[in-house]
Amino acid sequence: MRRKTRTLLMVVALAMVFCSAKAQLRVSAGPTFSKSIVNSDQLNSEFGTGFLLGIRNRFRPENLKSLSFSTGVQLCHRKYKIENPKIDRESYNDLYVTFPFLFNFDITEFLLVNTGVELGYALFSNLKEFEYKRRTTAFLFGFEFLQNRDVAPFITASYSPWERLDYETIDKFGNTTGTGYEFKNFYMVIGVNIYINDF
Repeated sequence: MRRKTRTLLMVVALAMVFCSAKAQLRVSAGPTFSKSIVNSDQLNSEFGTGFLLGIRNRFRPENLKSLSFSTGVQLCHRKYKIENPKIDRESYNDLYVTFPFLFNFDITEFLLVNTGVELGYALFSNLKEFEYKRRTTAFLFGFEFLQNRDVAPFITASYSPWERLDYETIDKFGNTTGTGYEFKNFYMVIGVNIYINDF
């Protein structure tokens, strides 16, 4: 049921991006700063730099002056480092296709605050774990500046409270003791929105 709901929302996002005429269409691009949050005391994680490129549609109901809604489709590359001080230090790369669903609030004529959720699927990852979850759900929060200009800077943060990796924990005698969880996603984008049309 959960998988069907995700699929339906992704289809809705694509349909709203490409089939709506009464909306602001914009291209979003910028670098990402990503980190994988770890639970283990034996691992350290550091930020890495990737990129985001996408297209979004923004809709404003006629009876609402300061509230609007956004959907879109994006390619999001995330790079981060995970280090085991006793063994090695590895750089990992993930390439996601993501579908954001946002509520936008106009604070002033030039400042917009948005929040919402993001559904994603990993097209590629060099994190070689069989239990690795390719689907992700995250919460978004961000700001857009100079929103009524053709080019508008923005900052968005994404955090997923659900771990990417579930695994069985085993004691020194080989007995299963439970389930462990690792690697929560966090990334930030500092980029620009390039508006193709207006409301």
